[in-house]
Amino acid sequence: MANISHSHGRCHRLACCRWGGFVNAYLNIYTSRFIKIIRPDRKVEVQDIDTFEKYADQKVTTFTDCISFILMKQEGIKRAFSFDFHFRLAGYDVLP
Repeated sequence: MANISHSHGRCHRLACCRWGGFVNAYLNIYTSRFIKIIRPDRKVEVQDIDTFEKYADQKVTTFTDCISFILMKQEGIKRAFSFDFHFRLAGYDVLP
């Protein structure tokens, strides 16, 4: 499993409900040997602008979504756990 670092805020609510608290949830994520945290570098952040323009017609696509799309493509990730319909529009399999 991978976690895009910009997506932490979006996972916050689910993590609090699932693991009983913000601090414990993040500790579980950062110390898990099953979760790889993927962080964008400057090159990805610059690419983000082009990707954001590509999806601009969707009006509510965010820079965080676009960074996720770029990193998922680089890592070969084809499935996302997300309640955000933009991942489906971008061609990813979405869970749940």
